[in-house]
Amino acid sequence: MITNIKITDKEISNILLFNEIKNVKKINILFGGNGVGKTTLLNAIKNNKLKLNVDKDIIIKSYTNSIDNTKINNNKDLITKKDFIKAVNVKQYSEGQSIMNYVLSFFDTIKEFTTDKDIVILLDEVDSGLSVENINVLLWQIKDLINTKNVQFFISTNSYHWTYVLGKVLNMYTGEYIEINSYEEYFNILNKGIQIMNKSKKRNFDFLNVY
Repeated sequence: MITNIKITDKEISNILLFNEIKNVKKINILFGGNGVGKTTLLNAIKNNKLKLNVDKDIIIKSYTNSIDNTKINNNKDLITKKDFIKAVNVKQYSEGQSIMNYVLSFFDTIKEFTTDKDIVILLDEVDSGLSVENINVLLWQIKDLINTKNVQFFISTNSYHWTYVLGKVLNMYTGEYIEINSYEEYFNILNKGIQIMNKSKKRNFDFLNVY
């Protein structure tokens, strides 16, 4: 598993608001608003642009929600003949049903995958367009994978529900793990985080004060 992450790439450090993540968890929910660097962090892990401390050799598997642009996910780790047929068939379904078919197909691939390495799974906004009920299905699938495989998850999301269920999340504004116990607390941290990001990026919205 990944135990520690250091941001050493200059391009990435210019985007993220922190330079290290300590004591990395087994399930890492990346909490923060748009533009804070959730996808950037996932891509950096996938493309080996970070200094990763691991306690065992890892193999990385990633899934990005591709339904929004109506393209079949071209991740080489995911697409097999069976997955391609399923992907074609789900075009008749609603957006939420299609997303679930893609993601569950990806999870099936992980379940069938054989390796003596730990599997690090990167999920980028897979919950976009999903109901709370479907997010709960994904949570149960994640629980099942953790119970049966040596896996570690990094999940980017804009949904409060993951925070509500799992409690501790990775605050993408500070690089620290925090516990969020209510939606009010969630909103306040998000609001403060956006202010931190605006200040660090030297964003000025004074031009909006026109009244």
